[in-house]
Amino acid sequence: MVRPPAARVLSLLKFEDDPRLRRLWNESSRKHRLWQAGGGHDRNLYSRGLLAKTIDYIHENPVVAGRVKLPWEYRWSSAAFYQGQNDIPFVVDRYRG
Repeated sequence: MVRPPAARVLSLLKFEDDPRLRRLWNESSRKHRLWQAGGGHDRNLYSRGLLAKTIDYIHENPVVAGRVKLPWEYRWSSAAFYQGQNDIPFVVDRYRG
């Protein structure tokens, strides 16, 4: 059985007695917690249409949060790349729908 990524990371941090482990302690659950509390919204992206829709949704998040007026104005979004801009601060694996 493959262990979840969070369990592997926490195990490695414990093994190496990494001082960053203290910041991951959750007093209410009395456990280390790598991810934020909450259920999240994970799902399988089983079609190109669903993948494209999800990318669009993620690109809209900074707009909805009021950080920018247009998705490609947000510096850490791949939306600018999808608009044809190449001067972004990271590499994007382009989805070809």
